[in-house]
Amino acid sequence: MNEAARASREGVDESTSPLPVIPPPAAKPHPSYPSRSSVPNALPSASAGVDDALILPAGPYRLLVSGSPERASAQLVAHLAKGAREVIAADAGAQTCRDAGVIPDVVVGDLDSLASEAIVWCRDAGARQQAYPWEKDESDLGLALRMLGQTSRMQDDPTTGSAPVLTRAAPGVGTPFLVITSALGGRLDHLLATVGSLACTSHLAPVIVEDGCLALVLDAEVGRSSIELSHLGCVESATVSVIALGEGARICAEGLRWEGDGLFLSALSDRGLSNYIVDPARARIEVLSGTVLVIIPRGVR
Repeated sequence: MNEAARASREGVDESTSPLPVIPPPAAKPHPSYPSRSSVPNALPSASAGVDDALILPAGPYRLLVSGSPERASAQLVAHLAKGAREVIAADAGAQTCRDAGVIPDVVVGDLDSLASEAIVWCRDAGARQQAYPWEKDESDLGLALRMLGQTSRMQDDPTTGSAPVLTRAAPGVGTPFLVITSALGGRLDHLLATVGSLACTSHLAPVIVEDGCLALVLDAEVGRSSIELSHLGCVESATVSVIALGEGARICAEGLRWEGDGLFLSALSDRGLSNYIVDPARARIEVLSGTVLVIIPRGVR
């Protein structure tokens, strides 16, 4: 991490909880969940007066700020950056960082969506730049993921006959997981490509944090395979959707209005759409086969 970036995050102790506690304004804690004034990793509330200050999974993480035209708020980006071990900006994500007062450690992409003054600002602030030609085979987000070493099982080169050996890493123990923000919204083709990229990086247990939602990739073989929803701050009546990112996905859902053990979800099916929590203490999602995206909208009941 460069010195300027370190200075911007001065006072953060990475050996403890990476994020300061910011409880939701004027929100009354749910009786089955402790006050968020004592809960680490709390995210800022998306809606004043709504108990939706969700919580990141425990453990160290790296932050990737993507370049969606529907950018994450400066408040959210600054908040996430405070706890990150490293901040990577994908092309226009550098402008989002600049607006939030966050100096990225690395800026990656063809930089075609980044104004010249933002490029100069990043350089003068000490951010490394990994520039690529405009004519390329990957999106800027894809380049950033590749730079982070997130090799895809689905994109192995069949001509080499080699594939990475992927093992399940316990999220929060050792290797940092990945938090991605400012990645959803905008053009439909970009959105679908982003979702595909997430399916290809499940071994690093990516978590997507936007102002309007929190989402996690669960994979039966690598990365994170289950999540206790109460650990994310979810309360009774919170909406939870589970979308399969490929064929052959089966899940176990407990503590929700519609439960199931071995429930089959076809790729991008609406079968797991808009479920909701009825028993926060039991609420959990586990993927038994395949890969799914668990989405928790914020401010939606």
